[in-house]
Amino acid sequence: MTDINHKVTDIEKENTTWWYIPPEVGAIHELPQGQPNTRHDLPWQAFAVVGDKHDPDTWKLPHHTRGINKAIKGKIGIEHTVDWERMPAAVAALSPGGHQGHRVEASEGEIISAARHLANHYRKADKSLPDALAVLI
Repeated sequence: MTDINHKVTDIEKENTTWWYIPPEVGAIHELPQGQPNTRHDLPWQAFAVVGDKHDPDTWKLPHHTRGINKAIKGKIGIEHTVDWERMPAAVAALSPGGHQGHRVEASEGEIISAARHLANHYRKADKSLPDALAVLI
C-alpha cells in the first residue's frame, strides 16, 4: 500500500526522468521512470492534442522533434525542440478548413487548448502568429 504522505527522497528524484509542464497550469508533474509509450518515437508531450497520455492513439498534431526527450530530462530547453517544419500543418489542422481538407478530430476545448499551446511556441520564438491560429485564440 502506498503512503500518500510519503516524502520523495533524493534517490527517488534521480530515478524520475519524465517531466511535463502543462501550459495552463504552469506546475511540474512527474511521471515515474520506465518505458513510456511513444508514437512515431515521440512521447505524448510532443503532441498538441493528447486525449489520454497512456494511449498513443489519442495523440494528435506532433510539433516537436525527437529532441524533446532531452528537454523532458532537463538537458535542453523545450523551445529548442519545436519542429517548425511541422507547425504549419498542425496549425492548419486546427482550423475549420483543416490541413489538406481534414480538421483534427478533437473537441472544441481541445482545439482551443492546442491553439493556445502552439501560439505560445510562436510567441516564445518571436515569430508572427499565423492568421489561422490567431482567430482560434
